[in-house]
Amino acid sequence: MASVERRHLEGELGRARPENGALAAIPAKYALFAGSPTPNPELISAVRAGVESVTQAIAPWAAPYMYLNFAESRREPTSLWTESVYHRLQQIKAAVDPGDMILSNHPIAPAA
Repeated sequence: MASVERRHLEGELGRARPENGALAAIPAKYALFAGSPTPNPELISAVRAGVESVTQAIAPWAAPYMYLNFAESRREPTSLWTESVYHRLQQIKAAVDPGDMILSNHPIAPAA
């Protein structure tokens, strides 16, 4: 692993305010980021294994939600937002993009 970082959160990131958006606060004291460049394909599986090892090691202390900007791979929406927030985002998606034309790395399906 080229980098394993523990970043202090709390402070302003821990204060929920209505204007803060879908995830109004991050319910954790720290964020952890692990990764490494893979200049050749042979390193990809080793880096993935290293990230998984770090993830498993910190699992007992993991917060229920992941910081969206650190979600480098596709995830279940429940790991990014509370259920009520996800449903609200689905309603917004249905209202402004009913054809599901706007795509993102973490897609939200429009409410039916």
